[in-house]
Amino acid sequence: MVQRVSGLVSGMDIDSIVAKMVQAQRAPIDKMAQQKQILQWQRESFRDLNTKILDFRNSKLSNYRLASTYAASKVSVGGDSSAISAKANGTVTGTNMTISVGALATAATNSSTGSIDLTGGAFDAQGKLTQDYTFKINGKEVTAKLGDSLDTVMATISKNTDVSAFYDSQTQKVSFIAKNTGLLTSEGQYEVDGITLKRFKQIQFEDPSNFLSTVFKVATMPEGNAATAAADAQVTINGLTTSRSSNTFTVNGVEITLLKPSSGSPSTLTMSQDADKLVETVKSFVNDYNDILKTLTGTLNETRYRDYQPLTDDQKKDMTESQIEQWEKKAKSGLLHNDSILSGAVQNMRNSIISTVNTGSIGPYQTLSSIGITTGTYLENGKLYLDEAKLRKAIEADPDAVKNLFTPKAESADGKKKLGVAEQMYQNLNTVQKSIMTKIGYSSMEDSSSQDQSIIGKQIYSLTKQIKDGEDHLNDLQDRYYSQFTAMETAMNNYNSQSAYLTNAFSGK
Repeated sequence: MVQRVSGLVSGMDIDSIVAKMVQAQRAPIDKMAQQKQILQWQRESFRDLNTKILDFRNSKLSNYRLASTYAASKVSVGGDSSAISAKANGTVTGTNMTISVGALATAATNSSTGSIDLTGGAFDAQGKLTQDYTFKINGKEVTAKLGDSLDTVMATISKNTDVSAFYDSQTQKVSFIAKNTGLLTSEGQYEVDGITLKRFKQIQFEDPSNFLSTVFKVATMPEGNAATAAADAQVTINGLTTSRSSNTFTVNGVEITLLKPSSGSPSTLTMSQDADKLVETVKSFVNDYNDILKTLTGTLNETRYRDYQPLTDDQKKDMTESQIEQWEKKAKSGLLHNDSILSGAVQNMRNSIISTVNTGSIGPYQTLSSIGITTGTYLENGKLYLDEAKLRKAIEADPDAVKNLFTPKAESADGKKKLGVAEQMYQNLNTVQKSIMTKIGYSSMEDSSSQDQSIIGKQIYSLTKQIKDGEDHLNDLQDRYYSQFTAMETAMNNYNSQSAYLTNAFSGK
């Protein structure tokens, strides 16, 4: 670095003069820095928008394009309606059913053979154990530790085994009941949270420490009236008598819960289309579509204030934080105004809305408009409106056609696949997102040693290099100016020294 002089000899403010001379050459660099900032803001705007597009595609369209989303059925219980309850789970297959309940599934139980008297007439649930005990219930080992209360032991049993334990103060007995109903399955096992366990007809105790038999007074081998075995439910469905280990089970997509034995006449299950749920699904599609459309068109139509360029550091020095915030708000506005990628996305969405779909129906329901979904005025940028009465009429006439308008991949007569509206949008937005990634790259690229190969990434890289070259040039220019002023100061100092010498010489001093 060139040694800098203060202007002591010349009396000039050299630092100020050099700064102004360099500043005059700084304009091209500041302009490139502003261009770089605009590109960075554009990339941030694209990323924010891409997140919203991704949410619409993956969280919403991914469901709207599935047939199961529109397979809304409901079940009505008639006949002996007190014996069972029923609800549809997703797609209901098959026809109506008649059900007679012979017996409910029950769980195995066991209890104390006599009242528990530990402290002269009372069961002390908080009494502390004076030693450790180990025992097994249905094959699961339980450790009752020194200092544990009897309440703690019962809680441990309930938590760590497939049996629940509790104390009944009225009978002064401890009761055990299996958490699962029914007898042995054909394999003799079942799963809880991914763990395979054995299913027992009766609760099994292994009590080598004699804790259960001496403290809780439970017979380790079931005896008398203290123990009851599990039993399967007995039920007749459409004339076929069968058994179930649980009182809740699913048949043809209908979840059935047995409540009590039938009183004589059977229960009847009648399946029908749940028009209300299907209407709500279509309403949700319209609302979600309008939300993302509003976001995209709002971005495309946002005003661009070209007179408001990004501020330089020197400009910010003379402004308040509020002024800087307001300036940058306008500087960031409209950065994606009329962007071709977003314009294409909106146009593809609109094309999907007005497309004709091969629904497989011979009726009139081949377009969204035929079921009551139409677009507003030109000024509303394609916003959708729903005529609910028209939609309900279509559902009543041909519910499958309504569903297929959004979902199918069936081939038409010409052999071409005619995708449903939601499926079309799902695929088109995948292409849009790839285009956005080509333009802006991934955030991880910015932190990697390899150059970001996206379109904006390359532009930012080029500007960064040009700015660095420009800064290096200004530093060299500044050093040259200081060298020149140093030479001037040195010359003036030499001149002053010579002048003083001559003055002294001719004055005779």
